[in-house]
Amino acid sequence: MEDAVKEFIGGAFGGMVGIIAGHPLDSIRIRLQTQTKGYYKGISDCILKMSKSEGALSLYKGILSPILGVSFQNALLFLTHGRSKNYLESTGLVESEVLSSFFGGCVSGLVCTLITTPMELVKIYAQVDKTSLTDKSVKKGTIYYGKKIFREKGFTGLYKGNVITLWRDGYSYGVYFGFYTYLQKYITRFIYKDIEELSYAEKSFTILMSGGITGCAAWISCYPIDVIKSKIQSTEKKLTISDCIKQLRKEHNSIKPFFKGINATLLRAFVVNSTTFAFYELFMYYIS
Repeated sequence: MEDAVKEFIGGAFGGMVGIIAGHPLDSIRIRLQTQTKGYYKGISDCILKMSKSEGALSLYKGILSPILGVSFQNALLFLTHGRSKNYLESTGLVESEVLSSFFGGCVSGLVCTLITTPMELVKIYAQVDKTSLTDKSVKKGTIYYGKKIFREKGFTGLYKGNVITLWRDGYSYGVYFGFYTYLQKYITRFIYKDIEELSYAEKSFTILMSGGITGCAAWISCYPIDVIKSKIQSTEKKLTISDCIKQLRKEHNSIKPFFKGINATLLRAFVVNSTTFAFYELFMYYIS
């Protein structure tokens, strides 16, 4: 099987498992980022209020969008990263493997916004909808909001927030892949003497920890940008980046609003990315 096909399928496989594992925490992240006047006091309070007023499965609102989109997005992400990294190394443009992973990640992040922007827009609309799932008279969800946006705004309406998404993903995926390579290549040598002689358990631990830490590092590097993106995409109003910054600063007259929901985000990042990389590496190992 061609390497490109392996990377594509492995990325799709890892991405789907990661989404299923981390979606409840993603819903909490979006609620905390987009709330006004401190309606939710934290992660546990958000879980209790959502479950009580909207139903136990409300934490999985909007999951259809990433299930359909993230598998393909992750497949494209890992494929584009692999091809970009190989090109940079084979042409001698970049000699360091860490740097080639970083720049390959930047390229793949930019390319994937073609999928990420509409996918996350629809997902966020569904996640901030506080309609109870037990109310059978109201049927709202991923498909409903996807049709609604397309009907009212057209195809371009699905790309609301694309500029801020380009800012976020173009940089954060560079950190994502560059830092993962760094951890795999260097940090593990402080734990194990010979990285080539690792047992299956040691390799699994290395991948899980590297993936989880990598995900946290990538989110920390772009979190304020993500808060602005969520604000832009969660309202039907036309907001500019500067409008959102002014609104967020007005809430506390500090940088605190730019980090709303970061605890849930980092917890989710560790779970999702350790799972994604573990299943990606597992697939690549067995297919090879």
